[in-house]
Amino acid sequence: GMDALWRRARDRKWTRWAVALALAAGLLYTGVRTARDYFVNWADHPGLEEAFQTDLVALGEYARSLPADESIYMTPPTEEYATILFALGGRENDRIKSFTGAAGAVPAGREGHAATYLIRAGDETALPLLERRLPQGKVVKGGPHFTAYRVPADGPRVEPSTPLAANWADKIALLGYDLPAGPFRPGESVPVTVYWRAVDEIDLPYTFFVHLLGEFNPATEGPLWGQHDAQPGGGTYPTTSWDGGEIVVDEYIVPIPPDAPPGEYELWAGFYYLPTLERLPVLGKAGQPAGDRVLLHRVHVRGKD
Repeated sequence: GMDALWRRARDRKWTRWAVALALAAGLLYTGVRTARDYFVNWADHPGLEEAFQTDLVALGEYARSLPADESIYMTPPTEEYATILFALGGRENDRIKSFTGAAGAVPAGREGHAATYLIRAGDETALPLLERRLPQGKVVKGGPHFTAYRVPADGPRVEPSTPLAANWADKIALLGYDLPAGPFRPGESVPVTVYWRAVDEIDLPYTFFVHLLGEFNPATEGPLWGQHDAQPGGGTYPTTSWDGGEIVVDEYIVPIPPDAPPGEYELWAGFYYLPTLERLPVLGKAGQPAGDRVLLHRVHVRGKD
């Protein structure tokens, strides 16, 4: 538009000057209005911090200040990960791993290395979960954008109430489990907290199962009375996300049918690849296959009162 006006006035001296002054005044006016809108009106807008993703910038800058060998986790996950990478200032793209605290699975880092958890606003379950699973940690930073919970490098990372060693195909090691003493009644559930360690990088998303086995069950035409099959964290932290040496804690809830007869039951556990249902073999001490499942615990079910 300015070019069209100038072309029409270029052959007329006085008109040309008038158009030039008008254009300059217009540019000055719009420039002042734009500067005021941006630096005054927009700067005072209540949604400014959200628009500029200052929470993610602050999180990324804090992560950049942490030691290079420290595990860093963030919850809840966000699609705006590019902002965090920008704030990291060129550090590794996998410097921060995401997990969903509300899903219940806790990636516990590696033995001998500190781990920091960056809990963003919106995940109200993560901090109580971390304090329960990793009580040796503490809150080292609080604020409006995120809370930092740090687990030190020294001392044991996890301490299952029942240590139990098992090795699935040199991929996943079982460290132990937690389980209430019982006894249980029909219609109740058995909560099982399991502790794993990734022996090496894992290339497939394996499903973990906990099966409650007892006498013959007509409903299943076999010994199965209850089960919980799921990827870690309900699929939010699959085995393909695990780093070598990383410890992961998760809970599985096994229901007991209301018609389950009283008696002794067994909890068996293992891993399988869902598309093929092929189970990971359990290796014995000599490295030879020793079945495809592990006996976790014997459960006593009482009769109904």
